[in-house]
Amino acid sequence: MTIQEGRTRRRTGSGPLDAKRRGRLMIGSAGVVLGLAYLVASRDYALGTAGQPGAGVFPLIVGIGFVAVSVLTCMEALFTKAVTGTVEWPTRDRWWVMAAFALCMVAYVVLLPYLGQYICSVLFMTASLRILGRRPWPACLLGGVASGLTLSYVFINLLSAVLPTGPFGQ
Repeated sequence: MTIQEGRTRRRTGSGPLDAKRRGRLMIGSAGVVLGLAYLVASRDYALGTAGQPGAGVFPLIVGIGFVAVSVLTCMEALFTKAVTGTVEWPTRDRWWVMAAFALCMVAYVVLLPYLGQYICSVLFMTASLRILGRRPWPACLLGGVASGLTLSYVFINLLSAVLPTGPFGQ
């Protein structure tokens, strides 16, 4: 390899991948596979028309976006050195955050059939904002109510998604 080839190789990010770039490439590749599988599974839902979109529109948009972001993640890992270095294990306080967030996700799935989309979304978003953002409770509650109710309204009322409505059901 000549000196000029070495300079070009360093500038474009090609060459051996360090731990962070390898990790991004693996996550991006897994995302592409999962996104494509999601798109294949979403073919069972009708797309509808431009005037009356069907249940298949949202999964199609999400699947395409997921694949696109995953491809960009792979490209970033392969062609840039924007994020390099070693991967460190989380500290003890970060393990607690990960465990608490995982517990929130499990609680959301378990409680959804009983409490419904509206209540579960508000509770999940409020707890997530508190755990991940470490903001004061009033700010988390306000953000949780706003985002939880907005997302629920969009899915249930605008997209006509069939989700448990809990005590607020029709």
